Amino acid sequence: MGAMQSGQRLRIQVLDPASVEALQILTESPETILTWIEATAPPLGLRLRQIPSSLLSRSTTSRVVDPVSGSVALIIIAVAVLVLVSGISLVLAGISVALILAVSLGYCEIGVTQGTEVDSDGTTRNDINFDIIKC
Repeated sequence: MGAMQSGQRLRIQVLDPASVEALQILTESPETILTWIEATAPPLGLRLRQIPSSLLSRSTTSRVVDPVSGSVALIIIAVAVLVLVSGISLVLAGISVALILAVSLGYCEIGVTQGTEVDSDGTTRNDINFDIIKC
């Protein structure tokens, strides 16, 4: 896991293959993430379904007025569920803490993307990137 900060932007890059695989769900649509939470943690999923759909249907890269609403909250909840179901993975726990800290510091836009990096020796590895922007 690596992190870079420049002005109003923070980027967390996850390279650990097991963590990349676990975090794959976060690159999906908010509806898919919610469906996964329902399947993984049914009581929590049921509660989240009671939140108005307009809050949950926002894209993860759109600006939100309230820092802890819409897909930003959904991503944080999904990471917390991942931490719970995976045991305590240090990478996942670190990401969870970093996202919660970022939101508390006024960052309110979170983009999650998956990519592929090619090393100098030609080997490829997948990564997950969190781009967190301050409002």
